[in-house]
Amino acid sequence: MLASMKYSILLAIALISAALTAAAPDAWSFAAEFGKRWMAARKLAIGVAEAMPPNEYAFKPDPPSMNFGEQMVHIAAINYAFCAALRDAKSPSPSEPAEKPAIVKFLADSFDYCFWRYTFISRTIAGRRKCICA
Repeated sequence: MLASMKYSILLAIALISAALTAAAPDAWSFAAEFGKRWMAARKLAIGVAEAMPPNEYAFKPDPPSMNFGEQMVHIAAINYAFCAALRDAKSPSPSEPAEKPAIVKFLADSFDYCFWRYTFISRTIAGRRKCICA
């Protein structure tokens, strides 16, 4: 499963790289649009995490499934793993929290980590494009 996730990430990177290095004038707008949508997803995820009362973080829609808090932690952990893979780096290993305030912070930090990883990659690709075209 990890191999297929890494393959999916690498495919996404290849597509993003192709779009960013294309000569089309609006290719760079793709990067801006991706960043805007990522931050919208961050706002939505944090909003959901903050809206859930602390005593409901243990809620499970089905007994064998993850509870709400575990699901929020899972989203954050996957964000860290996927975004570390963007630069073929080891995923940061922050401790996984158990209480609502720490879970909300963990989730927010994971979205921020990904945003900065993506921003770095976009700038790196932009720099390579400039170097190639100069």
